[in-house]
Amino acid sequence: MDIDLSTAHKILNPSQFELIVLPTEKCNFRCTYCYEDFAIGRMPGEIVEGLKRLISSRADETAEFILSWFGGEPLLAWDIILDVSSHALKTFSTLGRNYKGYITTNAYRLKVGLFQELINVGIRNFQITLDGTKQVHDRRRLRRDGAGTFDVIWNNLIAIRDVAGTAEFPWFKIFLRVHYDGESIESLGRLVTDIIDAFSCNSKRFAVNLHELECLGGSRDNEIVQLTERDRALARTYAERLSRAGLRTIMPSDVRNYICYAARANSLIIRADGRISKCTVALSDDRNNVGQLFPDGHIEVDNDKLRPWIRGVFTGSKDELACPLKGLPLNSSSPLS
Repeated sequence: MDIDLSTAHKILNPSQFELIVLPTEKCNFRCTYCYEDFAIGRMPGEIVEGLKRLISSRADETAEFILSWFGGEPLLAWDIILDVSSHALKTFSTLGRNYKGYITTNAYRLKVGLFQELINVGIRNFQITLDGTKQVHDRRRLRRDGAGTFDVIWNNLIAIRDVAGTAEFPWFKIFLRVHYDGESIESLGRLVTDIIDAFSCNSKRFAVNLHELECLGGSRDNEIVQLTERDRALARTYAERLSRAGLRTIMPSDVRNYICYAARANSLIIRADGRISKCTVALSDDRNNVGQLFPDGHIEVDNDKLRPWIRGVFTGSKDELACPLKGLPLNSSSPLS
């Protein structure tokens, strides 16, 4: 695939900068398909300060800054999120620069009060996962103690919908990531109906991403039932129902020429211990350890380990741009060197 100038600019432009931050790698859930090991805890204070200093040091040369929160479950460290996001908002607002805040959360702790605080520090884009109907979700998306989680998440979403229903409330977008596999696809229609009933009245603020469950290296990947073509056709009918109800709905197959954040030279992951990575899936893979953030705010990046992740920029390979982890060289030597 040839990369046009606008695409190359998006991938390589140093004035566009994204940090994906893991304020903790612990989680209050134990989803059956999860690939994380939860070995690293809360980000220590010196790394938090280093993160804030890094943001400040890049502000003058950054026209657009994206700060995304991931985990573990990031809201277990909500105070770090508010602290760093507030710093970023103030820094970039003072300079008149574009700042965007994102978070991927299981939403178990996303009560209305915390939601409002997150909105106030510039986090306006939320990704929240539902694993199907309550019956299916509560078998797969469990708390650490084995209890189900659907009711708490759903009630939090309804409470947010109710308080944010006025035009005066700040803009936000909640993307409901709805998982399904060959076992759950037939029952998914009931959840689709519930989503339409609950959120189509506020379709400007709620959207749906129908997403096939993927085998990403979890110990129970074998429990994911693969989809048939009939299953995929049924998922498409669900997407059409949601769209007809006014809810923006996407499926991965709808996305053309997707470029993964890991393939972008201007996107870095800051882990809870200060290590710098490129991919949120391969957290236990040493090839993903490409550098380190230090307390004074400076970063050191191993270019030999970084280069294979962004090789698609140079090869133009559609596959390498969409998922550089697939086919990543077994050692840190770049195939381009």
